[in-house]
Amino acid sequence: MTTYTTRTLAAKLLTDEVVDANPKAATREVRKFLRADTVAKGGKVGIDTPGKGGRYTLDLKVADVKAMAKRFAAWQVAEEKAKAERAALKAAQAASPIEVADATDEDPTDEAPEATDEDLDDDASDEVAGPSDEEIAAMLSDEDDE
Repeated sequence: MTTYTTRTLAAKLLTDEVVDANPKAATREVRKFLRADTVAKGGKVGIDTPGKGGRYTLDLKVADVKAMAKRFAAWQVAEEKAKAERAALKAAQAASPIEVADATDEDPTDEAPEATDEDLDDDASDEVAGPSDEEIAAMLSDEDDE
């Protein structure tokens, strides 16, 4: 078994030109692949998976690296296809903008009518029925007599 970091694994999976041109991007690409590969195998992406904060090394056999290289190539093709689909969708959305209703197009009858003085007077008559002022005065005077 050989111990690999994402940088050394990137050197095995990617071409030398890609790794030499931008080593950080190459290792980032390998970390993305390793996370996707973990999920594809039924695992969960957590703190110990590549790119989630933990420093780690991978102990792999030569056969594991060869198998990983095949999966990486397939993953890259799928990623490029997904990226192209996202770009096409974005272009289609930009080409056909969503129509937004203009404020002047609104029907004025849709607005709620303003309250009138008559409406306000009607609300006053909706009060809960209770004792009148005279009845309250009589109750208070009865209590004072006791």
